[in-house]
Amino acid sequence: MGNIPQGNVCNLPFRDRQFQVVLALDLLEHLEDDQKALQEINRVLQPGGTALFTVPAFSGLWGVQDRAGRHWRRYQLGELRERVRRAGLECVESFYFNYLLFFPIWMVRRVIQGFRLPVENENRITSGLLNGFFKRIFFFDVASAPKIRPPFGVSIFLRARKRPSRTFREWNEKMVNRYNPETY
Repeated sequence: MGNIPQGNVCNLPFRDRQFQVVLALDLLEHLEDDQKALQEINRVLQPGGTALFTVPAFSGLWGVQDRAGRHWRRYQLGELRERVRRAGLECVESFYFNYLLFFPIWMVRRVIQGFRLPVENENRITSGLLNGFFKRIFFFDVASAPKIRPPFGVSIFLRARKRPSRTFREWNEKMVNRYNPETY
């Protein structure tokens, strides 16, 4: 793979407008200053480029996994859209997912907290057989969530776009019109 640069997402070691696509999958919740990270992602995206985000949703689901993962927060859909917008990106698509397991996860986390069970990591309290069952539910969930847009979920997916610069838009329109048969 060659030399892979390492850096801080709040101060990326890349030049402006270097990437067409940036992935930030389960990343923002780990950062104290998620707004700075979003601004950096905007900086390194090319005009018209895409950023894909996933983050945990709903503070009411806060639990052992959030503490084990050293999360700072869980998000609401509107809150994430606003943060993305403030960073200069345009929200193209967003929805909750992992909605089918929302209530079982909420219930387990309430039981763990309510009974003060000594659980350090939720991954250690399920069996391989149960995980296989949950995996099938999750795959169906991920495939169906973009279509049905559930009003809740354990996680959020958001696709954002860096707005094209004015000169890029003008050039693009010129090129489209140049090859448009209706202009002949």
